[in-house]
Amino acid sequence: MYLYSRGFRILRNVEESRKVYGEILRLINANAGIEMHCWASAFSPSPNTLVFTAMVESRQDVLEAVQKLALVPEFDRLVESMKSNVTPAVDAFRWVLNAEKFDMSASPKPVANVVSAQIMGDLGKAFEWSLEMAEFSGGLTNSDVLVTVNTVGPMGQINWMAGVDSMEQVDKAEMTLWGDPGYMERLADARAAGMFGPGPGATGGSVFVKI
Repeated sequence: MYLYSRGFRILRNVEESRKVYGEILRLINANAGIEMHCWASAFSPSPNTLVFTAMVESRQDVLEAVQKLALVPEFDRLVESMKSNVTPAVDAFRWVLNAEKFDMSASPKPVANVVSAQIMGDLGKAFEWSLEMAEFSGGLTNSDVLVTVNTVGPMGQINWMAGVDSMEQVDKAEMTLWGDPGYMERLADARAAGMFGPGPGATGGSVFVKI
């Protein structure tokens, strides 16, 4: 299972632009043959960001969706009308490492807390540590934590994505994790091993809300 995404920043008229992209999302889900969601950055190093995401079985699913949307004139008109109002789109394609643990067909929760890091050491060890950390932190915070690794986009980027119901849950989870000795010990172990470091995939954390 893969997570496909296309993201960009809105440059002006943020609220009106979000309404237009809400209509674009409706057209995608009515015509493309895949279920897509749109997320707006609430707390992020890149403010006013929108990200469209879809869980897919393969790259072919995305190509077929693009072909279907090419036959929808209203979709093309709306996308063209917004080009001068947004930054160039950036696509990413991520392999979901722990997809078997979750119902990937379920609609995501309304708030997504995303943390990304750049793998610097052994990939296998980084994958193993990331999966163990996702299970550990998810157990502490009572949340599902997806682990994804980029196959398109910043290479070597690994991402932890936790879906929750509210901003209050984001705050509570953060305080729970930072106050837990086991969590801090695991972070220290990864740091000592040189597992992660600076690079194009070291983007830190962001919180998104579904629109």
